[in-house]
Amino acid sequence: MGTRILNRHMRAANAQALTPNPLYALLRVQNNSQTKLRVIQIGLVSIDFLMVGLAFLVAYSLRFEGATSVLFDTGLMDTAFYQSTVIFLIPLWLVLFRIFRAYNPSILFSGHQEYTGIFNACTVGIMLVIAALFFDTQLVIARGWLVMGWIFSFGFVFIGRFAFRRFIYWSRSRGHFMTATYIVGANAEGVAIAEHLMSAPQHGINILGFLDDNLGVGEAVMPDVVVHGPTLRAEELCTKFGVERLIVATSGIDREDLQRMFKRFVNVDDVSVWLSSGMYEMLTTGVRVQDIGSMAMISVNRVRLTGINMIMKSAMDYIGAVLALI
Repeated sequence: MGTRILNRHMRAANAQALTPNPLYALLRVQNNSQTKLRVIQIGLVSIDFLMVGLAFLVAYSLRFEGATSVLFDTGLMDTAFYQSTVIFLIPLWLVLFRIFRAYNPSILFSGHQEYTGIFNACTVGIMLVIAALFFDTQLVIARGWLVMGWIFSFGFVFIGRFAFRRFIYWSRSRGHFMTATYIVGANAEGVAIAEHLMSAPQHGINILGFLDDNLGVGEAVMPDVVVHGPTLRAEELCTKFGVERLIVATSGIDREDLQRMFKRFVNVDDVSVWLSSGMYEMLTTGVRVQDIGSMAMISVNRVRLTGINMIMKSAMDYIGAVLALI
């Protein structure tokens, strides 16, 4: 990792595993990645707000004021109308980004799913505007402005998020915005996972240590990375050190121990459990797959319906209830 970058954190955590420090709770609060995640999400919302507004502003300038305006038919150039329209469209775009999981931490800053969600949200937003024009014949909006607004909104948001992603990578390479993580299972697979993640700090994984039932506490598995305890103490150790993610090397833990771990953490919001791929047959509540450092990690959903499916089901429930009362 940036092994040198994380050495300070690892040594501190490993020392804590053997010598408890009453001041560690304060350090945990300060380093809580959930708080940092909220800061990141607020930053993303701010960037999206500015980029969407700028996109429609540039589209208006090119359609009605710039040299390219001669390419279009003369239309209704009502500045106040388009300003009010943009004021309405910006929050609509942000809501669509939310619906299409553009702020979901499981896809942020890794892979292409974040950008795919943005493109789909921008497309659905333009389709909603077109639908509004179809149902309200008195509503007139220049088609050239709409098309350019669609293209620019995706392009500008893409550029803004791409730059922000590079800033996050740069920050993580210096030890910021990291998620404290245990590797469950100190076998060859667990060590390989740890080595891979430690070599790629841009993924935001800070390996504090291992949980293993076969090795003793304090036994070194890798340089500066030791076993913190058995899997039975997972809850205690996660609470003590502010660990927010468990990555399970499925070949390094017994089936029964894995089931017990899921039962303990299935309703714990502060800790997520990820599996190395290969355990689909054990998962009965649905899973989501995240690419972390070119490795497919599987997380168990607490409920089968998530994201857009949950929103649609809730909408159908409310609509059905209202119709039943009429």
